[in-house]
Formats: sequence, C-alpha cells, structure tokens
Amino acid sequence: MTKIALGTTSEDKRRILKSVLTDLKIEAKIISFSVKSGITNQPLDEVTTLNGARNRAIAAKKAKENMEIGIGLEGGLVFIENLGYFLVCAAVIIDQDKKEFVGISSKLRLPAEVSEKISRGNQFSQIIREFAAYQNKNPYENKVVSLLVSREQAFKEAINCAFLDWMSSRELS
Repeated sequence: MTKIALGTTSEDKRRILKSVLTDLKIEAKIISFSVKSGITNQPLDEVTTLNGARNRAIAAKKAKENMEIGIGLEGGLVFIENLGYFLVCAAVIIDQDKKEFVGISSKLRLPAEVSEKISRGNQFSQIIREFAAYQNKNPYENKVVSLLVSREQAFKEAINCAFLDWMSSRELS
C-alpha cells in the first residue's frame, strides 16, 4: 500500500485523487495536510501554477516521515494572446529520493465574459460561480462552465499524468 501525503485538506481534491488511484489500481493510504503553496491565490501562468503544486508536494512530504510520496495540486489560469484565459491544473509528486513527477492538464478556455473580468483583476472562483448562476446559456456552454467550476476533469487529468510518470519510473517487481 502506497503512503501518500496530500498537500491540501480539500475534500474535493482528496476525492478526485482517490478516484484516479482507483482507476490506476493503486492501493493507498492518504493523509491530508494543510500546507502553503507559496504562490499567489490566483496564479496567472503555467509556471506559477506548477510551482504551487511543487511547493505543496514538498511541504506535504516533509509534514510526516515515512510517507512514500508527497503530492501537490494547484489550479491556475493561463493567458493566450487573442484568445483569453484558460484553466490549467498541475499535479506534482515528490518521492522518497526527492525526484519529481509532473502532470499538467489540458487547457480549457474560459467564456469571453469571464476572461474579460479576470483581465480586470477579478477572482476566477467568484466570477465563474456568478456566471454559472445564469442558466440561459446553451447546453455546451453549460458543460464548459460546469467543468470550470468543479475543475474535476482537469485535476483528474493532471493527477493521472503525474502518477503515470511516477509509475513508469519504478522498477517492475
């Protein structure tokens, strides 16, 4: 059984991690820790988002001895010229040898109205929930907004990629 130190106390992120581990057939004991990301509350580029996940993984791993790995998760936004902001999520695993394994989600474009408000300094979490409250959008936009609010699919993708990176580096027994 893999002992995992998770760098967040978010029940949603813990649930998402458990789901990925189940899909990958990894039996794990997960202990959550409240740790700092060491970055801004709203990262606006991929490097900062990745650094936040890395910092959380390192801090979680240090929080308790004898954990096999520490994992950090971070969500952020990325601006692409002429297109606006996109959601991106990162997962970083730090193992006992302090090796790093990384997963980054694909990018999901924010609706233009939300992206415009972000560029004016508004907080994504607040704006996307306000935007989601309006139900007169087409069903496809509703799906995008639902994915942006929960971030579940993006975090699953990032976690899955990080664990595949980690698992592929291990010797088969």
